Amino acid sequence: MSAFADEWVPPEKPDVQAILNEASEDARDGKYENALAKHIWFHENANELEPSMSAVRLSFALADWHRLADVYPPAMEKLKSVRIATRDRFLANLEYKSSWEDFADLRALNRELQNDLDTVEVFKQVDERNPEVAERLYGLAEESLISAKEFDLCGKYIKPEKKVTRDLEIYKLERSHRIDAKHAEMMKEYRDKRFIEDASTLVALLVINDRKDEAESAAEKYKTVEADADFHDKLAKALDQALEGKLPDAR
Repeated sequence: MSAFADEWVPPEKPDVQAILNEASEDARDGKYENALAKHIWFHENANELEPSMSAVRLSFALADWHRLADVYPPAMEKLKSVRIATRDRFLANLEYKSSWEDFADLRALNRELQNDLDTVEVFKQVDERNPEVAERLYGLAEESLISAKEFDLCGKYIKPEKKVTRDLEIYKLERSHRIDAKHAEMMKEYRDKRFIEDASTLVALLVINDRKDEAESAAEKYKTVEADADFHDKLAKALDQALEGKLPDAR
C-alpha cells in the first residue's frame, strides 16, 4: 500500500462496498494507480470489516482487478504477487484455523489467473503433509481435482453419508427461505441446478472409485428430497447417468 499512499488512502470510516465501486470507476476514468490501491485495500480488509462481502471479494472483485490488469501491468504484477504470498502463507500454516480462508483465497486467485493446476498441486502437498486438513479443505478443491482427473484423490476424501445428509439439509433450509417474487424463480433454478450437480458428482465419483454400492445408496437417499415432480425427473436422469460413472457437464 505504501507505494500508492500519495495517491489514495482509505478514510477513517471506510465503506467497503463504496471503495470497491470507486475502484471500478477509477479504472474506467484511467486513474489506474488509485484503482489498484483500492483493489488491494478491499482484498486485504473486506473480510474483517464486512464479512458479508466475502463471496464478492473472491468473485466480482477479483474479476474487476483482473480487468484492470489487462490495461495496467502493475495490477497484474500485484495480483500475481498476492497469489504467491497467499500460497506461501497457506503452506506455512497448515495447522492453523486460517488455512481454510487462505486456501479459499488461493483457489479463487488461481481460477482468476487460469492456474487451476496449482490448486491441485497445493492440495496434493496438503494431502501428503496433513490429511486431516486436506479432508477439511476437500470441498474447496474438488472441482479442480475433477478437472485434473485426480479421481483417486477425490475418492480418498469423499464421505458419502455425511455429504448426502448435508446436501439434503441445505436444500430443505434454502427452500424454506422467503424470497421476493422478483428473484424467486432465479433462485429456485440456481438451487435446483446446484443440488443436482452436487448429487450426480458424488454418485459418479463413487462409481469411478469402484464404490458402486455406496453410489446406489447415495442416489436413493438423494431421491428422498422434497421437491416438485419436474425437479425429481431431472434429478433421476442425472443420477442414472452418474450411476454409469458420468460426471455432470458443468464439472
